[in-house]
Amino acid sequence: MYIEFLINFITLIFLEIILGIDNILFLSLVSEQLPVELRDKARKVGLLLAMVGRISLLCFLTKVMTMDVVLVTIGRQKIFWKDSILMIGGFFLIYKGIGELLQMIKLEEKKPFAQSSFKVVLLQILMLDIVFSLDSIVTAIGLRAGIISTVIAIILSVIIMIILSKNFILFLNKYPSMRVIALCFLTLIGCLLVCDSMHINLSRTNVYFALWFSFVVEIFNIKILGSRQTAISATP
Repeated sequence: MYIEFLINFITLIFLEIILGIDNILFLSLVSEQLPVELRDKARKVGLLLAMVGRISLLCFLTKVMTMDVVLVTIGRQKIFWKDSILMIGGFFLIYKGIGELLQMIKLEEKKPFAQSSFKVVLLQILMLDIVFSLDSIVTAIGLRAGIISTVIAIILSVIIMIILSKNFILFLNKYPSMRVIALCFLTLIGCLLVCDSMHINLSRTNVYFALWFSFVVEIFNIKILGSRQTAISATP
């Protein structure tokens, strides 16, 4: 019994950390809509609010997932609350990812990013964190890990995100090509969520493999370009 609990708990922490990567990617994009002096504050406050949102969502879904709650029935097709949340969140991610890619193109044309208010950015962070959390929370319910174990895993993941988010965002800002990969990844995640809402099962393993392979290739490119620039500057 103890070993089963430990395995479930470790699995939960792993899921929350993987989920945290998605959150950090989104944080890096949304926080840039604020003035520089407010970005770090927005990330921390947004994550803390998101932690409360996740825990509240956990309690809500623990009840809802034990019931067949239908949002609406169209003909013979039943649309459940879970499906509607996944679809709305997925389309929002697709819109955000493509929109930010287009904004990067405009930036190359010397047009500045449009700034948003502090409250708007916090709302976006909170909403997307809840969407990102849905899969892991549903999995936690399926694992029957218990509310207390899941809450502890959520708190640990938020602490990790607060520690890592700033350095990760600085890295993305330094290398625009990495930002492009991150934006494409967010768009793919949005597509996966939409497919999940329609009960179309696509392999997340392939998506994650493609992401990390792209990251590794780009890191090699950065290293090669850095070595060439060093060699050129050292040439008399």
